[in-house]
Amino acid sequence: MASSLFPLRAENNFPVEGDGSHNEAFRRVPLDRFNLGKNGDVVTIDSNVSIIDAIKILSDQRVQSVPVRDVSKGEKAPLKEKYIGTIDFMSIISWLMTGAWGYAPKSLEELRSLKQRFSTTSVSHLLSYARTSPFVPIDLNENDFTDVMILLGKYGIRRVFTVDLAASRLLGVISQRKALEVVANNMDQFPDLSSKPIKSLGIGQVHPVISVNLMDTYWDAFNALQTYGIHSVPVVDGDGKLAGGICTCDFKDMVLDASKFGNLARPIAESLSREHEQYTCRLEDTFEQVVRKFESFHIYCLYIVDDSFRPISVVALRDVLAACVREPVDKEQQFRNYASARPFASEQQ
Repeated sequence: MASSLFPLRAENNFPVEGDGSHNEAFRRVPLDRFNLGKNGDVVTIDSNVSIIDAIKILSDQRVQSVPVRDVSKGEKAPLKEKYIGTIDFMSIISWLMTGAWGYAPKSLEELRSLKQRFSTTSVSHLLSYARTSPFVPIDLNENDFTDVMILLGKYGIRRVFTVDLAASRLLGVISQRKALEVVANNMDQFPDLSSKPIKSLGIGQVHPVISVNLMDTYWDAFNALQTYGIHSVPVVDGDGKLAGGICTCDFKDMVLDASKFGNLARPIAESLSREHEQYTCRLEDTFEQVVRKFESFHIYCLYIVDDSFRPISVVALRDVLAACVREPVDKEQQFRNYASARPFASEQQ
């Protein structure tokens, strides 16, 4: 079974913020640079689409999350009525582990029945499981990029959507990865950050390590993702050394490929990809080194390892973003309410 090497992080234990000296630099980043334009509409999905078709859309469009459009509302409906939430692979895993099945399949027949659920359940049933991916609109006329950095970093929102609320238009998407690109492309503006070890910035000292063993099953691994609200889990060998990792995208591949679906009930060691062994850093690495690794691997977390290659902590992408800015005191309650209320999301959330 999945085991925690450290106590679980409390929900209100936010990442370490910056000192606020770079807020103005990020405030000058124009939000409309993230608009997709007339020929690049934001990918959305209708609320009556099946979960298996939703997974195909996420895979084909190469996106991690899509807003869910209420099919009972017309195109001219206000945004807060038209978009009732978002779904991502984490919400699908959470639905599977707690709502659709709840325990590891014990037979081939149960596996087949489980697979059938993906075709007979609509995405509207997933909204109550979208813990880290609410529909968060950023109005071009009211917000700035510092607001985006705070929401993506401190509050851990995976992506926000640029909108024109007055015109009820969805314009673009800003993900944590896109925000990281802004940081990486302007690293020369942050010399006080770039050369510091992440340990001195307090990065890597917030998140616990939740791990699974090589002899655990993929079900155990995905259950750990759901239970702890994480998007990647390291796999360790009998000595506690990093052997690889499993993330939400592995779930996508397993569901879409019929030959792999049976792996849910098999030991991880039988088909583990070793590429996660690269996704590591050390507390002595500098901020810039960590940013470049995130940029190169297109991932959401790095495992901090000790001299024996044992994972001792985690650096999440949100930690890097949070370290760049500081939430203004006069906006603190506003942002906290904004993030926790999950605006425009289903009442089930």
